[in-house]
Amino acid sequence: MLVDQCRRALAAAKLPGSALELEITESVFLHPGEVPSQLLTALKNEGVRIAIDDFGTGFSSLAYLLNLSFDTLKIDRTFVSDIDNDPAKEGIMKGILTIANSLGVTCVAEGIESSSQLHCLQRLGCSHYQGYYFQAATAMDQLLPLIDKKFRV
Repeated sequence: MLVDQCRRALAAAKLPGSALELEITESVFLHPGEVPSQLLTALKNEGVRIAIDDFGTGFSSLAYLLNLSFDTLKIDRTFVSDIDNDPAKEGIMKGILTIANSLGVTCVAEGIESSSQLHCLQRLGCSHYQGYYFQAATAMDQLLPLIDKKFRV
């Protein structure tokens, strides 16, 4: 069972549950029963954080936001691309951020590729980002030296 696997991995690494965040794509919620609410509750009881990935692309109801316990919404790149030139995308992003703030969850804007996209998102109040603008996808064996170089004290 997933909860037991998470518990064992956290214990082996000597980490608290809060050190782990599992991402579940929004499209999974289109298929009731694939991720039962009992599973999410059990993970949350272990302290594990839950992120909904690709938010906004699954055509699912906003009602599930009320019924699920999650910590992070990862807003799909569809809403980030050209946000600096498209008032409709800016409006949708503003709405998503407002909903997330009212629910007390973190938003992560995915797919940032330019400084103008970043500045637009910052102006809207988004504070967490990811994308090629910051760093291209990197193989694990190349990642640790990169982190060491960027964050050396």
